[in-house]
Amino acid sequence: MLQSFKKILVPVDFTLNTEVAINKTLELIDDDQPVIYLLYVKKPDYSFGKDQHPDYEMKLKQWKDTIEDYHPSVVVRLSIKKSGSIQTAIKEKAEQINADLIVIGQTSTHYWMPVLKTVLPMRLAASTHIPVLTAKPGSLQGKAKTVVVPVTDEIPDIKIHALELLCKKARLNIHLVTFVDHKNILPEISASAVLKTYQWLKAKLHCPVEYAVIH
Repeated sequence: MLQSFKKILVPVDFTLNTEVAINKTLELIDDDQPVIYLLYVKKPDYSFGKDQHPDYEMKLKQWKDTIEDYHPSVVVRLSIKKSGSIQTAIKEKAEQINADLIVIGQTSTHYWMPVLKTVLPMRLAASTHIPVLTAKPGSLQGKAKTVVVPVTDEIPDIKIHALELLCKKARLNIHLVTFVDHKNILPEISASAVLKTYQWLKAKLHCPVEYAVIH
């Protein structure tokens, strides 16, 4: 069982996304020698156009120095992966380091680097079985207050434990959601998973928990 988030992977693109993701990550760590992995995904040499950020090595080093200066107990490790798929690169790195958590900052507006817009957090969580926390720019100035947990089948224990750790950091409003569309009725397995998770979290956590079906 997770006692704390010791290994956190943060993909970076040096936009507001990076600031949001690192800010949220630092809120979640304890002083028990956590390791933050900053990952920059570089386009293959054969791809069209130049690298989206020519100074990525310098920027990575600046973030490492800033974090370690303000948080001496934190170790920051830098990674650069060359890949045509941001999603695949994040997945491979997360599995390689056996990450406890992946934190992604995502905005609806990207300037000259729409990298993390291509990442699908639900698919990433499903393929790695690692919790993925997506932070929005609105959370930059304050602590997290609301966590939305998509549920399509049984939630792995590691995600349940991640929710426990998040609730220890702040009193969160947890919203469990499952999905239907005009082609599908609510699958019984999803309904059962939502109800089971809801009942368990209500009994286990000191945070408010609600659930809903989203069309």
